[in-house]
Amino acid sequence: MKSLALILLHIFLARIEYSVEAVRDESQGYCSKLVSYTETRSVPYIETYKERTWGIFYKTKYRWNYKIEYHTAWRTEEKCCPLYEKQNDECVPICYPDCGNNGDCISPDVCDCHAGYKKTFYGYDGGPQCVAYCQHSCKNGRCTGPDVCTCNPGYWLKSDGFTCEPICQPTCDRKSEVCTAPDTCSCRDGYNRISYDTCTPVCEATCINGRCTAPDTCTCDEGYSFDLYDRFLCKPVCDTCIGGTCTAPGVCTCDEGYSLSPSGSCKPVCSKSCHMGTCIAPETCMCHEGYGFLNDSTNICEPICPKACINGFCAQPDVCECHEGFEVKGDETSLHVCKPRCDILCEPNGECTAPNVCTCHEGYTLIDKNDGIIYFDYMSVCKPICENECVNGFCLALGQCSCWPGYQRSDKANVCEPICGSLCGLHSTCTAPHECTCDEGYHSTATYYGGMDTCEPICVQECINGFCSAPGECSCDSGYEKFNATEPNICKPICEPSCWSHSSCTALNVCTCDEGSPGVCSCKSGYVESEVNVCKPVCELPCWSYSRCTAPDVCTCDEGYNMVVNQNNSSMCEPICQPACPSNKICDRPGLCICKEGYRSVEDNESTICEPICEFSCNNGTCSSPNTCTCDFGHVNNENGSCTPHCTIDCGHGTCTEPDVCSCDEGYVLSNRSLTCVPYCESNCDNGDCVAPGDCRCHTGFVKNGNDSDSICVNACKDACNEKGDCIDNQGNCSCYFGWSGTTCEVPTVCVVVVLEENEAYETLSIESEPNYWMLLASAANPSCQRCLNEVNNQTICYKFQYDDIGERNDSAICFVETNSMCYATYSPATEVLKVSIAVGGVAVIIMIISIAVACFKFTKQKKTVVIGKSPKVPISRQNLLSEDNTNL
Repeated sequence: MKSLALILLHIFLARIEYSVEAVRDESQGYCSKLVSYTETRSVPYIETYKERTWGIFYKTKYRWNYKIEYHTAWRTEEKCCPLYEKQNDECVPICYPDCGNNGDCISPDVCDCHAGYKKTFYGYDGGPQCVAYCQHSCKNGRCTGPDVCTCNPGYWLKSDGFTCEPICQPTCDRKSEVCTAPDTCSCRDGYNRISYDTCTPVCEATCINGRCTAPDTCTCDEGYSFDLYDRFLCKPVCDTCIGGTCTAPGVCTCDEGYSLSPSGSCKPVCSKSCHMGTCIAPETCMCHEGYGFLNDSTNICEPICPKACINGFCAQPDVCECHEGFEVKGDETSLHVCKPRCDILCEPNGECTAPNVCTCHEGYTLIDKNDGIIYFDYMSVCKPICENECVNGFCLALGQCSCWPGYQRSDKANVCEPICGSLCGLHSTCTAPHECTCDEGYHSTATYYGGMDTCEPICVQECINGFCSAPGECSCDSGYEKFNATEPNICKPICEPSCWSHSSCTALNVCTCDEGSPGVCSCKSGYVESEVNVCKPVCELPCWSYSRCTAPDVCTCDEGYNMVVNQNNSSMCEPICQPACPSNKICDRPGLCICKEGYRSVEDNESTICEPICEFSCNNGTCSSPNTCTCDFGHVNNENGSCTPHCTIDCGHGTCTEPDVCSCDEGYVLSNRSLTCVPYCESNCDNGDCVAPGDCRCHTGFVKNGNDSDSICVNACKDACNEKGDCIDNQGNCSCYFGWSGTTCEVPTVCVVVVLEENEAYETLSIESEPNYWMLLASAANPSCQRCLNEVNNQTICYKFQYDDIGERNDSAICFVETNSMCYATYSPATEVLKVSIAVGGVAVIIMIISIAVACFKFTKQKKTVVIGKSPKVPISRQNLLSEDNTNL
């Protein structure tokens, strides 16, 4: 109060000072006034002086000079107006308290809030403040910046940016619990808390041969399955139990007249063996499909053929077996007819009329093998009769010739010519199957090249330095030319450059001195005498492999090789392969491709291919490159490079034997839910966890009902706390739910009253937000307050419900009343809030300010009192005092 009075006094005195100023620029915060000061100025006058002429003589002269005079002047000075201060050579307004970093002081005690902030007032002596503004209410937090929510301790901010949810450590179980407050886990709908940190699902009926694993959801024990008509009943499962009753998992108890087979199933018993039939019931045989009883027999079944078997007998159902020398021919309509069989082929020119007896058709006759005629297995032994002889063939039909193997039809109807394919090359003719004869003027080389004999021309005269290119015609070798026209079979060498005097060209680029000219003939530059009077070109650097020196310092690759430059910028001759070798082959010599290193040659469809070599086995994969396996789907490379199955899940106590298939270790089984290997306990482990093979550990509040291996976990509390609480330890202590008490939670402590919104008492209640799970459970399980339907007292706790069980709108409140209380309600009338107004003007303002400094203001706020809690005080802030009613201040 005192500080507020000082602020108002400060404002009043500032306004008085403002009135005595001569000039004021209030918009800029500057005030000005006239100030006197002493100013100097220069006044001119004529001054005489002497100037020496010569000797002792002077000359008088005149000149202008200036003197300083002083006088009083006036100027306007500016200073900051009251409620302004100097900052960085500017007058800025003063706001009290300071607007802070979230707003700007635009005029005395007037804050302009930044974007995202709004003006508010704090306390009795507080001024305007700029506080952050959030469009959404920060649930369980506070607004610390524009649309920035900071959660309260124990809460974290959701992705929506304004909702803070509680944090629970340790984390609540996702399946059965939900975090409702910091470090407070509550069970989800359909779950009951059995201990401080454990919620178990609730089933409306007991799971027989199974366990409750989710709300109203039973999971059958191993070896059991759901009953079709009762979801809470699990029946034992047997692989096959026809003729008996499955009394335990995999245990079948046979009915009378049935016996247990080694496989564990029940089979009917027949005293007489059922031949080609099955015992389907005690002393009852049923023939296999296609078999039937003959005469009055009841246990012997014989095959049945719907059609009579001609030349045979019924060996199997609808299958006729022929007599010796007969066989079935034709389509499915004649399978019952057995026809005579001939080892020799009678068709198509004859017919088998009896076993191994052919009768030829008209115009055909039996082949006489003694005539030297070739007999073919695929032809009929009945040959047709042709008037004209078939050359290189045989008579196929009347007047129609067919060629022998290795021959084909020619232009003449009865003449067949031999087939050689591509075997015969140029200048040769096919004279017999796969046999070539050279044309006239050519002879066979008797060598095999490219799959055929070659025929070369014949020259009577030997071709010197050349070769026979046509009958009686010579062609010169490379580097040679015809000697003259009269001797066309002689070729002379070519020397470039031409040979010097007294020498002759005796070989390619080799000059030899003429006879009788020794000492006169000498080798040219770049040549050397290798033999007597023989000059050969010289290459200073030795020629590379598969090349020769053909001119001074010129190397030429041999035929079939090509010169290339390798990575070291040196030349070499490499073989030429046409077409080019595939990527996994290299050209080893002219026209020959071999496999690269890391590949091997294999035969594939009569061709040779190169496949990569992997030193290790590529099981479950393919060797795609040397020592590299490309694994099949579901497999990965191991450290050795081979392929092994891959499981996307951790097998735990098991081994990945197939893609995403785990093979469990002994004592472990595959979990249907996680597909990992979990420990197996033979006994029922409901209300507990199987922590190791055969080791069942009970949950808190449960104990073993025995010491043998068949013992199970049972509730340690009497009557299971009547399902109104949790058994919290193994000593049988119950933790009762809200609204219940007693050793076994059998005594209700509250009763329930439902109050509708239109009820008169509804407005007098202190209604909380919607109840949690425990309140919902209590509202459904606790007794109703029959005597308190219309009124409640201060022992009441009420929670609001907006929807009923079927989802329809139904505003109501559920109130919990202690069972030993009286049912009455009180109502406190509202009091009025005193409004304070201040009249301001002239000297009265000063008096009022002094009064404020020593007086206290009483205030209240209009509010209904409720049965629980007290009315809060309403603070009088600076905004209340400087409201629109007090603008004269």
